[in-house]
Formats: sequence, structure tokens, C-alpha cells
Amino acid sequence: NQGLWTNFQGALDTNGIAGGNADVIEPGLKIGRMLRFVSSRADSMVFEVLLRGPGVTGRNNRTLLTFDGSRADQLRTGTPLVNLGDAEIQSMAEILQTSEHLTARTDRLLVPFRLRRGPGGVTATDDTGILLADTFGGAIGDTKAREGESASGLDTFGQFFGRAAASSSEYYGFSAFVVPESGGRPFPACFTTSAGGQFFPVARRGQEAPQFDGATSEDVVFRAILGEVVDSNGFGIVKAIRSGNANNFAGQGIWREGLSAVMFEKGSSLISADGRLANANRILRFWPVGADQILVLAKGFGSGVNASNDCALVHVYRKPSGSLTESFYLMKTLLREGDPVSAWDCPRVRTIQRVEVDPINGNYAIVASLSGSPSRNQALLTGNVLLPHPNPDTDNGQDASSSHGLRLPRIALRKGTIYNTPHAESTRLRSIVLQPIVDRTGAGGKGHGQVLNRNGELVLCLQFDNGAKELVVGKP
Repeated sequence: NQGLWTNFQGALDTNGIAGGNADVIEPGLKIGRMLRFVSSRADSMVFEVLLRGPGVTGRNNRTLLTFDGSRADQLRTGTPLVNLGDAEIQSMAEILQTSEHLTARTDRLLVPFRLRRGPGGVTATDDTGILLADTFGGAIGDTKAREGESASGLDTFGQFFGRAAASSSEYYGFSAFVVPESGGRPFPACFTTSAGGQFFPVARRGQEAPQFDGATSEDVVFRAILGEVVDSNGFGIVKAIRSGNANNFAGQGIWREGLSAVMFEKGSSLISADGRLANANRILRFWPVGADQILVLAKGFGSGVNASNDCALVHVYRKPSGSLTESFYLMKTLLREGDPVSAWDCPRVRTIQRVEVDPINGNYAIVASLSGSPSRNQALLTGNVLLPHPNPDTDNGQDASSSHGLRLPRIALRKGTIYNTPHAESTRLRSIVLQPIVDRTGAGGKGHGQVLNRNGELVLCLQFDNGAKELVVGKP
């Protein structure tokens, strides 16, 4: 069978089991199957179930439930929603949960939706959008981001992309087509907004794409919006494709709302621990970290670059400037394939297998394969890119250059280690399984759930030589 359990309330609680009752939704209903689940907070989780029972059809057989010590029904397909003019949700492209922050939050659920055409007068011109809801009370808090509604000025929203980005602030982000008031072809654009707030543009097709020094050119423009996240200050960060000219590569890059300069792009340097240079060619994953910073997992190219050293995890941060109008981004490589790892047998990184990042406090975790003995050729490495310099007077803690050595990853767990738990005899660790959650665009830390929290605690699946598997939680 299939079920979903959690222990964040202390004891191990059963959230749902296929075939179990779903009376919290309606008496007599059963859970047909457990579907998606999301947990980006320590106080609640959201999960989707497929229903079966009296009155259940393909039109109303999916519902979102929350758990914060007790189960509660939130959103169900086929149910008229007053906030949407009695329209019915047909499908939910994503389920996102806002991250924990120091201040109390009520709007904890972010859902890109598609409405059923017909009920509530819905047509093909207004059937997509984003809604923000309270996962405790089920109240819908914001529905203004919807196809056919005003975008900015006299422009209106066209089709939504079906993806969004939650954050630890009150702001969230999304991408959609925009229909210009003057007429013409709709163009893709990315926005940030808050409940009841205005829409702030991040980037759009045809807009000039700034370079590292902030310069712009009419023939270097955004061509496509590939993904979006929101940092802790509420600013949108977008992965996009830009056109090129004689002086610039065409290709992928990452820009922040305000567009003062590009944060990371094709051609950016991926410098290894021993000074070997590569130039970024492709962005695989990216995460927001704190305010105006990102971590990027990228592939590189260049002289001497091959499959054994072409992937790196890079910290990108904004360096303050004496001028209020001038600033630029710097980058430091945290780990690159081929780098040596500090251990008695002097292994090197062979492959960066998985990366997870905590977007609030800067914790990160890497699972990598290592060179050397097959019995010790995998390790978990951890670090924190927001650690301040021990001397608070050094660059006021703003320039990451002086603190870079403190932020590099260290080995926290390695294959071959003798391991003992209350549930099994002493045995050796055989493999480390880390399963970070990123969307199809490579964006992480946007509300899909995390396996690394703000305190640096991880959830891992460890496999041992005696054949056992164990789910473990803690700070390595």
C-alpha cells in the first residue's frame, strides 16, 4: 500500500493512507491514492490526494489537504470558488508553500491554476492564473494574478505559464504572457507581487538585457523567460535567454529585478580550487540565498575542460560600491569537479551528484562521488555561504571575498564510515541518497519543499552494507 507520514509534531503521525477515510472532506469518502506533497516549513505541510466514493467524478476527485497537527481540507477541483466568481479549478500545475520567516505569515499556499471553462463564465481568455491562500483557514487571499486582468498600465495578462515562486517574504513571483494595450503579439514576462499589492516587472522579451557592468545595448535583449525565484527581500530573480552581438555570447543568464547588471551568464568564470579556469556554458540549477545572492550549479567549457572537471557550484553575490548607482556582482566557486577534498587519502571530486540549498540562512549540502577506493568513493559535504567574517569590522560582512574560506564545503559524512543507530547493528555506510526538489527549469528554493532547513538540518536516505535502508534527520 501507500501512505504519507510526518514526525514534525513529535510523534509519527499518519497523514493519509490509500484506502483510508477522507471524512475531513466529506463523510463516506476514501483516499484513492496519495499524490504530491510539499513541506517548506516546520509548522505545516500540504499534500494532494485522489478521492473515491459517492459523488466523486473526474471533475472533483482531487483535493489539497494540510496538516499542522490535524488535517484540514483546502482546495478541491470542481468546487465553486466565490473569490473567482464561482469558477471551478480544473487542475493545479504546482503546489507551493511559502517558507518560514521571522514574522508570522498566514498566506502559506501558492497555486498556479487552470479553471474549467463554463462555470462562472470562464472562457479561454481567463482560465489561468495564480492564487494565494491560507493553509490553516482555507481562505483565498489573493486572485488578482489572472488571465484577462490588468498587468501594468493598460496591458493585460494573457496565458500564464503554470509556474510560480514562493519566498520567505510577502512577495511571490510568476511568469505569463502579456497582451499589450497598443495591440500586437503577446510577449512573455516575469513579475513579482504581494497580496493586494501592485505588479513589479522583472524581465520581458524584447527588453534590453544588462551586462555585468550595467551597460545595455539595443541588440542584446531578452528572448525567453526560463525560470524564476524570489529572494528574502522580495526581489524576483529570473533565468532567461538573451540575444548576442559581436561582443557578447547569446545564451542563458540570471538577472535580478531592477536589472542593474547580470548576476551570472554564459561565459562566467568557474575557477577551481587550484586556479584552473573554465567558462560557464549551461546553467543546470539555481537557488536564491538571502538578499541579492544566488548559488548556481553550472557546466563549463574551455581549454583543458572535460567531463571530469566541467561542473561547479558557484556563489554569486553583490559587492557594495561607494556609489549608490554603481554595483556589480562577484562570484566564488565553492566546489568544482576535479577539486581535491580534505581527507587523509587525498581524494578528488569526480561528479557533483546532488545539491540542496536553504534560501533563508545560506546552508547548502552536496553529495559527490570521489576518486580513490570504491569502498569510500562518495561523500556528503556541507557549508554555509552566509557565514559572517569573525571580525565584524572586515568589510562590514558584506564582501564575501574575505569570508570565502569559511564558506567552503567540508566532508560531513562519507561512504565506508562505520555507522550505528538504535534500530540496527553496527555496519558500514554504502551510499548516501539526497533528493532535492527543483522544478523543470532548474529553479530551487521556491516553495516546492526542501530536504535542508534553515537550521542546516538534512533528511537523507542512508543505505548500508548489511542491506538496510534508513531515513535519518539531523545536522551532520
